[in-house]
Amino acid sequence: MVQLLKNQYLNIRGIESMEFKQIITWMDWATIIFAFLAMFVSGINFYKRMKDNDEIQICIIYNNTKKLMPIVILRKHFTRAEVQGVLRALNYGKLYSIKYLLHEKFSKNILNIQNGKSKKLNIILEEGDSFDWSNY
Repeated sequence: MVQLLKNQYLNIRGIESMEFKQIITWMDWATIIFAFLAMFVSGINFYKRMKDNDEIQICIIYNNTKKLMPIVILRKHFTRAEVQGVLRALNYGKLYSIKYLLHEKFSKNILNIQNGKSKKLNIILEEGDSFDWSNY
Protein backbone atom coordinates (compact mmCIF):
# COMPACT_ATOMS: atom_id res chain seq x y z
CA MET A 1 0.00 0.00 0.00
CA VAL A 2 2.84 2.42 0.87
CA GLN A 3 4.62 1.63 -2.38
CA LEU A 4 1.41 2.32 -4.28
CA LEU A 5 1.08 5.79 -2.69
CA LYS A 6 4.72 6.67 -3.47
CA ASN A 7 4.27 5.70 -7.10
CA GLN A 8 1.04 7.65 -7.26
CA TYR A 9 2.76 10.93 -6.19
CA LEU A 10 5.86 10.46 -8.34
CA ASN A 11 3.86 9.52 -11.43
CA ILE A 12 2.40 12.94 -12.30
CA ARG A 13 0.29 13.01 -15.46
CA GLY A 14 1.91 9.96 -16.92
CA ILE A 15 5.54 10.96 -16.28
CA GLU A 16 7.53 7.97 -15.17
CA SER A 17 9.16 8.34 -11.76
CA MET A 18 12.73 8.03 -13.15
CA GLU A 19 12.09 10.71 -15.76
CA PHE A 20 10.65 12.97 -13.09
CA LYS A 21 13.67 12.41 -10.83
CA GLN A 22 16.03 13.14 -13.71
CA ILE A 23 14.22 16.40 -14.54
CA ILE A 24 14.34 17.48 -10.90
CA THR A 25 18.05 16.60 -10.74
CA TRP A 26 18.82 18.73 -13.81
CA MET A 27 16.78 21.60 -12.39
CA ASP A 28 18.72 21.32 -9.11
CA TRP A 29 22.02 21.48 -10.96
CA ALA A 30 20.86 24.49 -12.99
CA THR A 31 19.78 26.24 -9.79
CA ILE A 32 23.11 25.51 -8.10
CA ILE A 33 25.09 26.82 -11.09
CA PHE A 34 22.94 29.95 -11.38
CA ALA A 35 23.24 30.65 -7.64
CA PHE A 36 27.03 30.26 -7.78
CA LEU A 37 27.30 32.63 -10.76
CA ALA A 38 25.04 35.18 -9.05
CA MET A 39 27.19 34.97 -5.89
CA PHE A 40 30.38 35.43 -7.93
CA VAL A 41 29.06 38.47 -9.84
CA SER A 42 27.72 39.96 -6.62
CA GLY A 43 31.16 39.57 -4.99
CA ILE A 44 32.89 41.31 -7.90
CA ASN A 45 30.36 44.15 -7.77
CA PHE A 46 30.84 44.51 -3.99
CA TYR A 47 34.62 44.70 -4.43
CA LYS A 48 34.34 47.39 -7.10
CA ARG A 49 31.83 49.43 -5.07
CA MET A 50 34.14 49.33 -2.02
CA LYS A 51 36.68 51.37 -3.98
CA ASP A 52 34.07 54.06 -4.75
CA ASN A 53 34.63 55.73 -1.38
CA ASP A 54 38.40 56.07 -1.77
CA GLU A 55 39.63 59.63 -1.40
CA ILE A 56 41.56 60.91 -4.41
CA GLN A 57 44.21 63.56 -3.87
CA ILE A 58 45.10 66.28 -6.34
CA CYS A 59 48.75 67.25 -6.58
CA ILE A 60 50.00 70.34 -8.44
CA ILE A 61 53.50 70.10 -9.91
CA TYR A 62 55.40 73.22 -10.96
CA ASN A 63 59.17 73.49 -11.48
CA ASN A 64 59.75 70.08 -9.84
CA THR A 65 57.85 71.22 -6.73
CA LYS A 66 54.83 69.18 -5.64
CA LYS A 67 52.02 70.51 -3.50
CA LEU A 68 48.98 68.55 -2.36
CA MET A 69 45.74 70.46 -2.62
CA PRO A 70 43.68 70.66 0.60
CA ILE A 71 40.57 69.15 -1.01
CA VAL A 72 40.05 65.47 -1.80
CA ILE A 73 37.37 64.01 -4.06
CA LEU A 74 35.70 60.63 -3.63
CA ARG A 75 36.39 58.23 -6.50
CA LYS A 76 32.68 57.89 -7.31
CA HIS A 77 32.47 61.68 -7.86
CA PHE A 78 35.78 61.99 -9.69
CA THR A 79 35.09 63.48 -13.11
CA ARG A 80 36.77 66.06 -15.30
CA ALA A 81 34.10 68.61 -14.39
CA GLU A 82 34.52 67.96 -10.66
CA VAL A 83 38.30 68.43 -10.90
CA GLN A 84 37.87 71.68 -12.79
CA GLY A 85 35.32 72.90 -10.24
CA VAL A 86 37.75 72.18 -7.40
CA LEU A 87 40.54 73.96 -9.26
CA ARG A 88 38.33 76.98 -9.74
CA ALA A 89 37.40 76.98 -6.04
CA LEU A 90 41.06 76.75 -5.10
CA ASN A 91 41.81 79.64 -7.45
CA TYR A 92 39.39 81.78 -5.41
CA GLY A 93 36.68 81.65 -8.07
CA LYS A 94 38.85 83.34 -10.69
CA LEU A 95 39.36 81.89 -14.12
CA TYR A 96 42.45 79.78 -14.64
CA SER A 97 44.26 78.38 -17.63
CA ILE A 98 46.16 75.09 -17.36
CA LYS A 99 47.40 73.57 -20.62
CA TYR A 100 47.77 70.12 -19.07
CA LEU A 101 43.97 69.82 -18.72
CA LEU A 102 43.72 69.72 -22.53
CA HIS A 103 46.24 66.88 -22.95
CA GLU A 104 45.24 63.30 -23.60
CA LYS A 105 47.35 62.24 -20.60
CA PHE A 106 44.99 64.14 -18.27
CA SER A 107 41.99 62.26 -19.68
CA LYS A 108 43.79 58.92 -19.28
CA ASN A 109 44.66 59.78 -15.67
CA ILE A 110 40.99 60.59 -14.95
CA LEU A 111 39.95 57.26 -16.50
CA ASN A 112 42.57 55.33 -14.49
CA ILE A 113 41.32 56.92 -11.28
CA GLN A 114 37.70 56.14 -12.12
CA ASN A 115 38.65 52.51 -12.84
CA GLY A 116 40.45 52.18 -9.50
CA LYS A 117 43.99 51.97 -10.90
CA SER A 118 45.26 55.18 -9.30
CA LYS A 119 44.63 57.22 -6.13
CA LYS A 120 46.28 60.53 -7.04
CA LEU A 121 45.95 63.05 -9.85
CA ASN A 122 49.08 65.00 -10.75
CA ILE A 123 48.43 68.26 -12.56
CA ILE A 124 51.51 69.72 -14.21
CA LEU A 125 51.70 73.50 -14.50
CA GLU A 126 53.74 74.89 -17.37
CA GLU A 127 55.09 78.34 -18.13
CA GLY A 128 52.23 80.58 -19.18
CA ASP A 129 49.58 78.77 -17.12
CA SER A 130 47.53 80.98 -14.83
CA PHE A 131 46.69 79.33 -11.52
CA ASP A 132 47.36 80.72 -8.06
CA TRP A 133 48.91 77.74 -6.33
CA SER A 134 51.25 79.60 -4.01
CA ASN A 135 48.79 79.57 -1.07
CA TYR A 136 48.84 75.79 -0.77
